[in-house]
Amino acid sequence: MIVFGTISQEEFLSDYWQKKPLLIKQALPGFITPISPDE
Repeated sequence: MIVFGTISQEEFLSDYWQKKPLLIKQALPGFITPISPDE
């Protein structure tokens, strides 16, 4: 599940979804990238 931080899922959908960008740091905790930084 994505962690939305300080905004609710409803606020995200009404204010941001397909309207404007939003940076959500650590949205997928524990995510391991399948590629290295050198690739």
